Amino acid sequence: MRKREASDDLFVVPIESIRIDEKSRDDIPALLRGLQHLYVEKRLRTELFELLEQHVAAHRDHANGRPGMMLWQVLVLAVIKQGLDCDYDRLQELANEHGTLRRMLQHPPEDASRYTVRTLKNNVDLLTPEVLAKVNALVTREGLKVAGKPPGSALAARVDSFVVESNVHHPTDVSLLWDATRVAVREATKVAHRTGLVGWRQAPYWRRRLKQAFNRVSRQRQWSTRPDDVKAYLRLCAQLTHRVTQTVKEVRARQADGKLDEVLTAIEQWVVDADVLRGQIVRRVLRGERIAPAEKFYSVFERHTRWIMKGKAGRPVELGVPLTILEEACGFVLAWQLQWTGSDVTTAVPVVETAKAAHPTLASCSFDRGFHSPANQRDLLDHLARVTLPVKGKGDKTTRAHETTAAFQTARRQHPAVESAIHALECHGLARIRNRGQLGFERTVALSILGANLHRLGILLQQRERKRRKRLRLAA
Repeated sequence: MRKREASDDLFVVPIESIRIDEKSRDDIPALLRGLQHLYVEKRLRTELFELLEQHVAAHRDHANGRPGMMLWQVLVLAVIKQGLDCDYDRLQELANEHGTLRRMLQHPPEDASRYTVRTLKNNVDLLTPEVLAKVNALVTREGLKVAGKPPGSALAARVDSFVVESNVHHPTDVSLLWDATRVAVREATKVAHRTGLVGWRQAPYWRRRLKQAFNRVSRQRQWSTRPDDVKAYLRLCAQLTHRVTQTVKEVRARQADGKLDEVLTAIEQWVVDADVLRGQIVRRVLRGERIAPAEKFYSVFERHTRWIMKGKAGRPVELGVPLTILEEACGFVLAWQLQWTGSDVTTAVPVVETAKAAHPTLASCSFDRGFHSPANQRDLLDHLARVTLPVKGKGDKTTRAHETTAAFQTARRQHPAVESAIHALECHGLARIRNRGQLGFERTVALSILGANLHRLGILLQQRERKRRKRLRLAA
């Protein structure tokens, strides 16, 4: 059972009556001011709650059962967490002790209820990337209106990409083999103890041996000078994964209810990863072969992680997933596209199509050279009235004439402002994502963009309120 809001509690301070300091330059008042605007506008509030009811635990009956966290509280807590780029421990402290935030969460003044970290995690994770994208479209439409964009006016945007880093260590095939083997042993030990199997009494001893063998190999600068240590490490890993495989077979033969199928499937995947990595070490270290990039993976925990080399000063390699954003000139991110595969060239048209679906008046976009391809030059003109996309190299006479026009040069000079939006997103949680799994990665990206847009909306509302008060003072 989930309610939209605490509308029937007489002791709750109305959200429209909450006083937020418009002079504060901290992030919390700006985020709360943006959320307050969403709630106060009846049209926005109705559409917002309809979206949340359709996507947040949609398979549950919101009218019956135990009372859960209100939908408004889920959204506020999620935006505050990602908007401040804080962990759940700080979010818990803010939700329990910050007076203005508790009033925004619709707690009465004398309410002594408290949030736990587990409650916060379980409820924030209910927000899906799909509902966050729809809420973000709602926020950006209102943000453009607050920024002074007349309805139906043509929008100009900038498109760029940057790498959102995963929370992984620098990968080597030796360290990845250590990760896969030790996790397989650890999980097999837990399953064996849970089902009463014997054979893993010495699991701590085997882990110590594995760690020692890994340390001997990882500390060597030239593995080819001491191949015996590498062979011993590989033999030990093979021995342990074989024992893990036997344990999985015995557990599958014993269980009849299938409760451990998910756990056993995960263990089998660790074993498969360990076998692949062991073969790559043999080929690369002992045989001197070169491993093709298509055969490699860079984390056994976050398999979506990519090895990105953009040639930036001080950062030759980035481990994560490239993110393409489309930012309107007012500072709102209208659309985004994660590059699970491919490059900037493959995301140029999809990100524009996504933005056009939510904002049909989008008329022009500027890109950098990384997005150029003959197909993009042609296809983007089907969606936009003006495309500022420089070609790679010198180009022909027609291209050079087009790139020297005043409109093209003006758009090119304004394009670097998109770096400000990228920096803002990194400050709102996209510098490094610590959520696990591909779904958690995508949810964090969508939530960070929503938090950044609400922060921008709150800043515009604070500026408007300061100007209004100044006019009143001058009139008096």
